[in-house]
Amino acid sequence: MAIIWGRPTVKLNLAIELSEEEVRALYEITRYDVESFLKVFYEKMGKAYLEKYQTGVRTFFNSFTREAGPWLTKADEAREVFNKESKNAS
Repeated sequence: MAIIWGRPTVKLNLAIELSEEEVRALYEITRYDVESFLKVFYEKMGKAYLEKYQTGVRTFFNSFTREAGPWLTKADEAREVFNKESKNAS
């Protein structure tokens, strides 16, 4: 006799569009050592807010810094090239 079983799951992926200023601000926040950030956050705001999400905070800090950094570098480099070309055209 066949046994059939299942386990439903729910998965949420969320895309967020940020301005460059917002990316830079979030990038600077996530460059802090995540353990130091959590320690100060818990001391000032209490553990109730983030404790159950601390794994997500850790992975977010790591992934955002890793992913956003190269894009910010590209934007800086493009702006530098554009500014040099603008000065040479004058």
